[in-house]
Amino acid sequence: MVDRSLAAQDVMAALEAFAPQARPHNSDDLFDCWGLVRQVHAQLLGRGHAEELLGHKTAKSGDWRLLGDRADLVVGDVVGTHPCAAPDERHVALYCGRVGDNHLVYDSSPRGDIPLFDKYGDLIGVREICTCYMRATAASDGLRNQGGAYLRLWDGRDLYFSQAVHRLLLLGAPDGERDTRAARAAAGLDPLPFYCRRRLPRDARGREVYDNSSSKHQQYYVPDAALLRDGLYEQVCKEGEVGLLAARPRPPAFDADAGRAAPGGGRVFTWTYGDAGVAGCRVDVYEETLHSQKRLVLSEELPGPVTAFTVPGRALREDTLYAFVVFARNAAGYSRDAVSTFVYRAAPGSPLLDHNRARPYSLRPDDGAVVATLTPTLSWEIAKPAADQVSFRLELYAEACWEQDDRPLYEAKVEGAAADSYRYKVPPLAGLEPGVVYYWYVTSTNARGRDCYAPAEGVFVVAADAEAGGVGGEGLA
Repeated sequence: MVDRSLAAQDVMAALEAFAPQARPHNSDDLFDCWGLVRQVHAQLLGRGHAEELLGHKTAKSGDWRLLGDRADLVVGDVVGTHPCAAPDERHVALYCGRVGDNHLVYDSSPRGDIPLFDKYGDLIGVREICTCYMRATAASDGLRNQGGAYLRLWDGRDLYFSQAVHRLLLLGAPDGERDTRAARAAAGLDPLPFYCRRRLPRDARGREVYDNSSSKHQQYYVPDAALLRDGLYEQVCKEGEVGLLAARPRPPAFDADAGRAAPGGGRVFTWTYGDAGVAGCRVDVYEETLHSQKRLVLSEELPGPVTAFTVPGRALREDTLYAFVVFARNAAGYSRDAVSTFVYRAAPGSPLLDHNRARPYSLRPDDGAVVATLTPTLSWEIAKPAADQVSFRLELYAEACWEQDDRPLYEAKVEGAAADSYRYKVPPLAGLEPGVVYYWYVTSTNARGRDCYAPAEGVFVVAADAEAGGVGGEGLA
């Protein structure tokens, strides 16, 4: 029997290590609900102790007890819809405590009710969103659009809890921690807010989608407004985020030699700011892993307009891919992220050095833009054209996404001089029809013959009165 105690703040910190709580979904759809719970406890107790504590989802259900009163739960409890030996429809989550009278869980599933809080911690709104985000990392080598981990409201289905986990949490704190904010503060997470955006883009079915089209080409997903501090919740919710986001600084720009080797090991990153009045910055370093989207190696808030940071060699592992992320900060909040990736002390012949981490971005048309022609021109940008795109593959789907395994409606491979244009006019033979939603994907191949780590996705709608050869609508180049 596992006799080690668990602390609520340690559960919160473990979640933050691989699935940051400032965003609704972060683990790249590599964990189902039970996988998320097991990963957290493996990080806290070690894999062997976690397996002993939790067992497998098909194990005997004697450890699971029907919940009498939610007030009995403490932060870190494991809750579920069925006893442990339940059928496939069973769902589990981590209980994250209360904000006022609102109970929260940390979940891994395609969609859910996402809470909105003001600066006092009061619930001011809730929405059900589809957590489709069309993301990928260099480790995953594929698109994911069926969900991920996120903080959400208790939906009333989780009627059972694990007595074994509950016992270890009470060993750590006999009175139990039930306040979400207190547990997050004890874990050092209080500078990071809960999800707090008001307006989100909608997919073809009208569902709100948590995505940031301006960062689709990046490996690391940091959506707009994800790093707003608690004191700005009320302003965002009353006034909307448009004015506030406009007041935030522009992202820093890395110097040409950023990421150079530091004396004694490590890496030195330097950058400049595009705006005056920067009060400081935030630095994150992530490690790419095969088991989650990213693993947080270090995170620091730096006072003043610092323009250099040394990642110590002791924090890095050889022949491993990392991302250095820096945000500028002013009174209105954080900028978007600036990201620089590097392989630390790569082994000879390491495939990480040869991997094409570039990806097309600024796709047009996108975000459901309406086009007034059956032969629209598709366009995009790429960071280093001469090296990152010597050819490309284009695929077009009707009313379906790339990862649904449907056959494309139309596809084309472009090589040679024609690949330099970063534009492609859809021909009449593609068979586009008025009133239909189309998903299109472009995959760039670099000079080494490597495809980008995942296709870039754009979405558009053909107008109901569109005609062949008509003038392009909004979003067309």
